Amino acid sequence: MFSKLSIIMILMVSFFSGYIPFDFSDDNYSTPHITTPSASYLPPAYIQYIVSSDIIIDDTGYTFTSSTWQQAAWYYPWMSGEGTKINPYKIRYVLFHGDHLFTPLTIRNSNAYFVIQYCIFMNSSRSFPDQWSGLALYNVQNGAISQVIFENTLFGISGSGNRNINITDTIFRRNGYGTYFSGSDCFITNNSASLNNYGFQISGTNNTFTGNRAFQNNIGYSIYLDGPNSFHSNEAFENNGLGFKFSSNQFEVNNNLAYDNGGDGMLLFHSNNLNVHNNQIYDNGEDGIIIDSGENNTFSENYIVSNKRNGIFSIFSGNNLISFNHIESNELNGIYLDNRWKENTTISRNIFKNNLIAGVNIYDGQYNTIYNNSFLGIYQHAINNDYYNSWDYNGLGNYWNNYSGEDLNDDGIGDTPYPITGFANAYDYFPQWSDGEDIQCSIYAPLRNKLFAHNAPMFNISFSGPNVSSTWYKFEGRDQQFFFSNNSGTINQTVWNSFGNGLITLKFYFNNSENKLYNKEVAVQKDIVGPVIEISYPNQNQSWGIIPSNSTIVFKFIINDPHFSSVWLLYNDQKCDEGYYFTTSTQSSSYEVSGGFYSKFWNNITAGEINITIYTEDSMGNIGTAQLIMFKEKPKSPDPPQPLQSNSSSAPNIAGYSLVFLIGIIIAVTVLFKRSKQKEITIFDD
Repeated sequence: MFSKLSIIMILMVSFFSGYIPFDFSDDNYSTPHITTPSASYLPPAYIQYIVSSDIIIDDTGYTFTSSTWQQAAWYYPWMSGEGTKINPYKIRYVLFHGDHLFTPLTIRNSNAYFVIQYCIFMNSSRSFPDQWSGLALYNVQNGAISQVIFENTLFGISGSGNRNINITDTIFRRNGYGTYFSGSDCFITNNSASLNNYGFQISGTNNTFTGNRAFQNNIGYSIYLDGPNSFHSNEAFENNGLGFKFSSNQFEVNNNLAYDNGGDGMLLFHSNNLNVHNNQIYDNGEDGIIIDSGENNTFSENYIVSNKRNGIFSIFSGNNLISFNHIESNELNGIYLDNRWKENTTISRNIFKNNLIAGVNIYDGQYNTIYNNSFLGIYQHAINNDYYNSWDYNGLGNYWNNYSGEDLNDDGIGDTPYPITGFANAYDYFPQWSDGEDIQCSIYAPLRNKLFAHNAPMFNISFSGPNVSSTWYKFEGRDQQFFFSNNSGTINQTVWNSFGNGLITLKFYFNNSENKLYNKEVAVQKDIVGPVIEISYPNQNQSWGIIPSNSTIVFKFIINDPHFSSVWLLYNDQKCDEGYYFTTSTQSSSYEVSGGFYSKFWNNITAGEINITIYTEDSMGNIGTAQLIMFKEKPKSPDPPQPLQSNSSSAPNIAGYSLVFLIGIIIAVTVLFKRSKQKEITIFDD
């Protein structure tokens, strides 16, 4: 027997059960652990979900502890998408909390496209043996991680066997390791790592690591790359340990900065065939660059200054080329060779100045060649304590600013050898001599006052003069020097990007073996801002009705840009190429534009609000826009009334429910209440 109240409750449950959002027919899923922020930590306003559970996505199939992408996207309210390149799976606005007990999100065995953006991963364990990560990726492809924060984990991002993972604009702070990650064909760009024990560690092949910053990290290396990769335009500064560490073969290291680190600026460990060029390594607490057990590397056009030990320290290494570098004011040696049984390092076309012990100091190493360098300043220039080293090559030695000999036959070579300090009793037999003739220089590109936009200009120069030992350029107002060895190249893109609109002056410098400095400059213009549009007529929200044939809706505006090129418009985001006209007239650095809508076009526009977007483009491809809202009035004669449409084949619905079902419930409840006044309700009475 059921009471009146029981029956009413059963009917109400039946009614509301159609509105429950989850399907409980499959009990393989567990409810996600979604919590509210604690009183001690309030997440940023953009966070919409807080998840504290160890979620595993594994596309090999469902298990008791994991789900596929498709299942996860169906189940979790913070995930959407289809896993395609056009519509990837998206995880956004989520705080993943590890409770110091687990990795909150693991993805493995996946080639679906996915995006993780505007999320926070925090509070996984930071100590061994509990090796928890914020995000773990294993055998994963086609992922993008952007504008995410990883904080207070052992590994911010960890994993292996990955491919085509892009990590951009992401912050790693207060972790054991910012990243501890391996993969191939990955892009790691514009991220920062600070206050970690270690910054970034990336291993694998064909990865691009650019625009990243590592600073104020605590213990070891700030950035460590293992494998043949591309590494450029990164910064490591104010770290307690070393700046950059490489253990790899065959890749480019260029346009990076390592400064104010407590350890070495850059360490190459068992690295071969690297091209290390145009980097700035200065004010580090130990050596500027260490080459440990490496061969066939090239170091060129680097600025290595004011490091606490050696500018370059080479140990157990050989067959390396060190050329076109500026090595100055290091507190031990400019270059220190302790290569033991390794041989054949070539040192040429460098500037050594005021390195405290020596410009070049060979402690252990044979068959090295040192020629066509400039040794300047007041301190000792060279020390040679091993045999079979050559301080000249093919009749050309080095320039020594303390050479006391003469050049009586005026052939540019001193008449007496220059002695090298050290028990090897070595000599430079062909020391360079200069009579101080001027250097002549011509700049063919860029041309003076030439206009450029986002891409840095190319340069092409020529110069002549005796014993030119080094060449570089600078941006006026900036201290950074960029050494070059060829007469043509591209101006540094990173520094170019730091300038806004306006005049930029480039200065090219030429230094000869006597340390006489010459320069020549060229000024160019940079334009990266689109034209500014000032609308004179009509006013915003002005309205017109039908206009006479052969008349126009007139508008006028000013375009402020001396490099203006073209103008067009859209109405309601639609093209109307034949519906309007423009005429322009020049006024010094601006243009006055008059135009209008043709009557045939305007009269055919549907009545209502018209959104006009005016577009202008300058000669550098920069776009400017302005918005104008106009109204098209309805015709004065009203439209005829439209008959009501009905569909008798189906009953009307209330959203989410059948009206027939709802009426049935109401009738049943009413009958039960009426009968309850007469007698007790009995159902299924045996």
